[in-house]
Amino acid sequence: MTNYFGHAAPQAGDKSRASDDADGDKLTNLQEYIAGMNPKDATSAQRITLIRTNTLQWQAKAYELYEIQSSTNLASTNWTRFGNPVLPTTTTGTVSNPYNPALPRQFFRVVKVP
Repeated sequence: MTNYFGHAAPQAGDKSRASDDADGDKLTNLQEYIAGMNPKDATSAQRITLIRTNTLQWQAKAYELYEIQSSTNLASTNWTRFGNPVLPTTTTGTVSNPYNPALPRQFFRVVKVP
């Protein structure tokens, strides 16, 4: 809080509360903190940046551990881990061949591992 907003107590005026979105990227300050991103920089939001049949890439924080999860239904609570957790050494995380051709559709999400 002090690093990004200059004070330790959340305030409504500068959108420094956990539920606020100070940079307007549609992620709360708390979500960005958990992901290791900057809550005042919209370009630092953790997002999938490339999806192809053989590659999945996302914005990452170097040397933070991420898990890729997939599901055939967005409403499902049944997300399964794809492969092993990934430790990017740059600001781009990448996994190869995430798709299962036997499934009619797949959805992916990237989760930072605590």
